[in-house]
Amino acid sequence: VNSKTFLTSLINITEILKSSDGGQTFTVKDNGWYSPIGGVALSNGGARIGLTDADPNRVYVILLGNEDDNVDDNNFIGIYRSDDAAESWSTPYDGNNDGNPDNEPGGPYSDDHWCFTHFGVTTTGYNQGFWDLDIEVSDIDPNKFLMGSLNLFKSEDGGKSYRRWGGYGCDDCGPGYRHPDIQEIEINGNDVWVASDGGIDYYNSDLDFIESRNKGLNGSAYWGYDQGWNYDVMVGGRYHNGNAAYYETYGVGNFLSLGGGESATGYVNKGEN
Repeated sequence: VNSKTFLTSLINITEILKSSDGGQTFTVKDNGWYSPIGGVALSNGGARIGLTDADPNRVYVILLGNEDDNVDDNNFIGIYRSDDAAESWSTPYDGNNDGNPDNEPGGPYSDDHWCFTHFGVTTTGYNQGFWDLDIEVSDIDPNKFLMGSLNLFKSEDGGKSYRRWGGYGCDDCGPGYRHPDIQEIEINGNDVWVASDGGIDYYNSDLDFIESRNKGLNGSAYWGYDQGWNYDVMVGGRYHNGNAAYYETYGVGNFLSLGGGESATGYVNKGEN
């Protein structure tokens, strides 16, 4: 809202606090906010906060945690929205599109009530918590935002509905691979970047994928490696980003992607390489 106003969420509790004096004092803002059963959640996994230049009063928060069951909740409580600079909150997600927000923290999840922290939107059993988590709002339209965890999600109606927008699932995404495990999303005017375990992707102001921009980012950790003697040939298994092979005719810096991940592999026949 202004240079002295900011929000924070605290570890180990599920409250959200607001300061309007540059952090000298804080006030709990719990009108419409998550209220766990018995007043205490089973666990709290942290939160990310999304703001936008398009509307200084609009705030989004993705809240992690488990209300009372690690299996059902899968470390995801919900995505909260405020239209009055965090004075009050709502959960606009309407999974079955019946005009009534779900207002149901955590699981169990279904086709009409998605989980945003697992490989699949209706399943549980694994998540990477705060490690893979971000939410960023368009600077052009406050109703459009990207939220990333293991998968990337896009909302164009203020959080009422979502599309899988990359990772382990993608709804009508078209060409262009979008790597899972979203680490960071940055929006600056018309420019949108999504950083994942697989590198950096560039999106337009409508939050549509344009291209991967990884050329020149040359870091790879090889868990297995071998090379030839008679020809310039190299093969290896890279941490997370698949196995790769190089042959001297490919050109400098060009490798053949062979898929896979975390494989301690790479063998070259020295006589017929």
